Amino acid sequence: MRRILVAALAVCLLLLPHAALCRDLLVATFDNPPLEFYDDDSARGVNVDIARECLQRMGYGMIVIFVPWSRALKMVRTGEVDAILDAGWTAERSKYLHFSDEGIYREEIFAFKLRERALTLSAGFEGAGKYLVGVGRGTSYGLEVDKAILSGRLVVESVTEIDNNIQKLLRGRIDMFFADRLGAEHALQRMGLTGSIHIVRQAGSNMEYSLGFSTTYMAFSSRAFDPEIARRFSMVLRGLKADGTVQRIADSYN
Repeated sequence: MRRILVAALAVCLLLLPHAALCRDLLVATFDNPPLEFYDDDSARGVNVDIARECLQRMGYGMIVIFVPWSRALKMVRTGEVDAILDAGWTAERSKYLHFSDEGIYREEIFAFKLRERALTLSAGFEGAGKYLVGVGRGTSYGLEVDKAILSGRLVVESVTEIDNNIQKLLRGRIDMFFADRLGAEHALQRMGLTGSIHIVRQAGSNMEYSLGFSTTYMAFSSRAFDPEIARRFSMVLRGLKADGTVQRIADSYN
């Protein structure tokens, strides 16, 4: 038995040349199907499966906990968890997180409104201050949208779950909400509302107005790791993209 344990430890040392060896990482994220969700007593989703495969190839296991996004950020900031999944980069977050260089997902952000309301958005959000916009608490929507919120060009109210924003929209408590298209369409389909809530179009055009892209990452607590783990995760993730593993995982949820 002792020889087996020694051999296992030797394998770990080869795989992970730093302090935390061959253990499960505690990873926080939020309920965001089809990217991250809990089903049949296990964590599932496109991003969950990709992150799990990356960590397994690095010699780690992964335990996922689902909490509201603002709480997930707090937990990784204080070191209660080892990492956070599906986080956008911000200067503030980079103070306490090691971000992988390779993105795990690329969000495309849109505004959603009630079908019957003739609302539009202009470039640079000119005149958008008259609208009340629902956003996710602690969520980054990319540099331009985040700047518009911070500067007051957009008036926002935050909630913990996209379902809350959908309900507020239906009750007339907000004019529109911002969300990643994939997650929003999944939620609307689940709630039977795909015909009632539509994407906001650009002023003077009949085109759906994409507010921009926001790359999200696996990010590791600086209290638990040095930056090397993020670099190694990026290298493995690039390999998974190159060998087709990432696409196969994504296709399995279509």
